[in-house]
Amino acid sequence: MEFDFEISSELKDLAEKIESSPDNFFVAGKAGTGKSTLVKYIQETSKKNLVVLAPTGVAAVNVDGQTIHSFCGLPLSFINKEGIHEHRDKNLYRNLDLLIIDEISMVRADVFDGMDYFFRINRFDKTLPFGGLCVILVGDLYQLSPVVETSLRSAFRMHYKTPYFFSSSAFSQNRRSFKLIELQKIYRQEDERFINVLHEVRHSQLSRDSLDLINQRTITEDEEPDESFIVLTSRNDMANKINQKRLSEIEAGEKTYDAEVTGLFEEKSYPTEFELKLKPSAKVMFLKNDHHGRWVNGSLGFVAEVEDDFVTVDLDGVIFEVKKEVWQKIKYVFNDKTKRIEEEVIGTFTQYPLRLAWAVTIHKSQGMTFDKVVIDLGHGAFSHGQTYVALSRCRTLDGIYLRRPIRQNDFIFDKDVVGFYELFEDGV
Repeated sequence: MEFDFEISSELKDLAEKIESSPDNFFVAGKAGTGKSTLVKYIQETSKKNLVVLAPTGVAAVNVDGQTIHSFCGLPLSFINKEGIHEHRDKNLYRNLDLLIIDEISMVRADVFDGMDYFFRINRFDKTLPFGGLCVILVGDLYQLSPVVETSLRSAFRMHYKTPYFFSSSAFSQNRRSFKLIELQKIYRQEDERFINVLHEVRHSQLSRDSLDLINQRTITEDEEPDESFIVLTSRNDMANKINQKRLSEIEAGEKTYDAEVTGLFEEKSYPTEFELKLKPSAKVMFLKNDHHGRWVNGSLGFVAEVEDDFVTVDLDGVIFEVKKEVWQKIKYVFNDKTKRIEEEVIGTFTQYPLRLAWAVTIHKSQGMTFDKVVIDLGHGAFSHGQTYVALSRCRTLDGIYLRRPIRQNDFIFDKDVVGFYELFEDGV
């Protein structure tokens, strides 16, 4: 079987272990350890009836899965048992062997409890967690955290210690049933010195020497890195401002490409701009792996030509014609004849797999790897793990420039996450 991605023998062995085991697993790992690759490999090789669910529309599209809310019919408000119902046709849920939840760090505690209750009442045994379903959790709690809207915060404080999934009853009462697998091998970085610095950052143990080492990468206001660098910003408006300014400075004619949307594909799930504005020489990022291996999600290049029905991009001196790609919104259905769970396409988004890329937010850079970055934290980091994610996007320390020195208070880590890992690793 051929894949449009590379996978190590270690990850293959882990996938086989998950395939043959009845156990639940929490697959954790630092940035760049291959979590996304593992999920993709299991999807393409498993003989089990499985579904991959994710907390957001964009995350679901990226993993060829379905959102948790749509699959389980959960309300968008604070979730309790009263808002969860039995399905008349339980075939889909009763024939499910394996549930993979990706980006588990973003799954709220009430959502996790809601899923547990949903599967209990829609499978065979209400007394078993998730109705006896085998569950695989995948993610890094040191990166993206759950979003709790202002209107839900008071309800959250009444029911949960933290918004994270590990504060749910479904997890805390059954924690021992989950085996922790921490992916260790870093596939993004090879520089041992930089790997050690990132380890210190991740565990809130950054030494003064390591901080000084990072801050040696600070540049002055007069220094302007060349076009090969991408700016990582803490805020969306900063990234948009940089991209629009740089695009406007190009004198060549602009071309606008409208996406084609069919079926049920909500705007919040769009993987790139509906109206994509490009010019020759514009810096762009690819948003999908190429089936022929010419580029991957996160590859950077420059637009060479913009025509009515095609775009060409210069990637490291080689010009490629880029075709429009189709992103699919799917839902899982049970085929009664084959007794298999299948994907049914309910919506599509067709557009060039490109985004302007002089700058991108740290949040949107999640899962990507760059050779050269400029980190611009503006007035400072403001969310859990943000600075760690920014630093860990780059392959080497020498590939990083800082707009200003990083301060100790830019390293924000949630003490509840640190405590959770310590308890889990100790087997408590």
